[in-house]
Amino acid sequence: MKTRFFSIAFTLVSLACLTSCGDDSDDRDVNRNDVPESYTKALTAKYPDAVNVKWEKTPGYYIAEFSKPQEEYDVWFGPGAEWAMTEVDYGHNLFFLPPAVGSALAGSEYGKNHTVEDVAMIERTDRTFYLIEVEPMGGGADTYLYYSPDGTLIKTTAQDVDITPETEI
Repeated sequence: MKTRFFSIAFTLVSLACLTSCGDDSDDRDVNRNDVPESYTKALTAKYPDAVNVKWEKTPGYYIAEFSKPQEEYDVWFGPGAEWAMTEVDYGHNLFFLPPAVGSALAGSEYGKNHTVEDVAMIERTDRTFYLIEVEPMGGGADTYLYYSPDGTLIKTTAQDVDITPETEI
């Protein structure tokens, strides 16, 4: 009887913990009807083919999220509905990389003994760069590689950072 009680109690506690875990980006979700028209117009001007757009709000920014085949977009707009940044997530698809970045990655230690976990292009008002997440083939800690479009390795880090328009690169 005690074993059954503890099993049920453990299950209930586990479910409560799982329910409290998760992506807190839902706290930032904004109903599209609550997005000021200036932001929706700015998105349409920059990405006229964006459909099924979902919006989030974070301090100082509205973020439009939408997808195209094999691409996921997060488009950031500042306080005056001015475009601030676009992050395009390509998943594992290396063929979206410019040839110079693909060649630089392939010729590096990370191209030889690591697997690609994620590829993203970040376009900001100050620069465009590619962020490639790699993992050692035998397992281990991920490494984040920042490349300029000409294939120059800007930096490597073990730190996973949420990229915003203010993130220092």
